[in-house]
Amino acid sequence: MKSLPFFWLDSYCNNKGIILVPGHKLKPIEYIMILNRGKPNNECIRGRLLAGDTIFETLEPLEPICCPAGRYRVELEYSPRFDRTLPELKGVPGRTEIKFHALNRAAESEGCIGVGLSGSDNYINHSKLAMEKLMELLKEVDTKNQSIWVEILNMEAI
Repeated sequence: MKSLPFFWLDSYCNNKGIILVPGHKLKPIEYIMILNRGKPNNECIRGRLLAGDTIFETLEPLEPICCPAGRYRVELEYSPRFDRTLPELKGVPGRTEIKFHALNRAAESEGCIGVGLSGSDNYINHSKLAMEKLMELLKEVDTKNQSIWVEILNMEAI
């Protein structure tokens, strides 16, 4: 994947991924992550997730594509299946339990989004470490009572 400038950082938020109310200097109200999806290949959809000043590689299965492009609230919830707290997307049309979690190949997902630190066309690497970093970021935001959102874009130019 070639690198693209993350031009939307200034458009959406300050340099930590936080949107501030115009003229409001005391408390950020939203934390926005941006998932920029690439063009699907024959096995999966690869992308990049910008969270704060960290860029994660992402991987989603082709079938089913569970999250159409759009803006979704993210809540940290305990998952009995994974026996840990994970970020879950809320308001996905026709679906529940869509989470960010560790995986290496799209076949390891039933519609969730995997995060990693590197990868190639059909897989991502260092997924457990990436999830630890993502959870660290999101737990910090959660303790500040900020709402967490992800904006999913189908850029197809990654």
